[in-house]
Amino acid sequence: MSLNSFAFKNCIEPSTLSRIEKGLLELKISNLEKIASGFKLTPAEFLKMFEEGEK
Repeated sequence: MSLNSFAFKNCIEPSTLSRIEKGLLELKISNLEKIASGFKLTPAEFLKMFEEGEK
């Protein structure tokens, strides 16, 4: 799925999602919830994936 498709499907502006991805914008909880929901995860589950990847 493209960034644009994911963004629109989950009610996030594509430019916002792109800036978060590039580290140019701090992730707000409201956007974290939308992104996690797009992957059918809770915010905690979504964050845990990244935590586990850093080990």
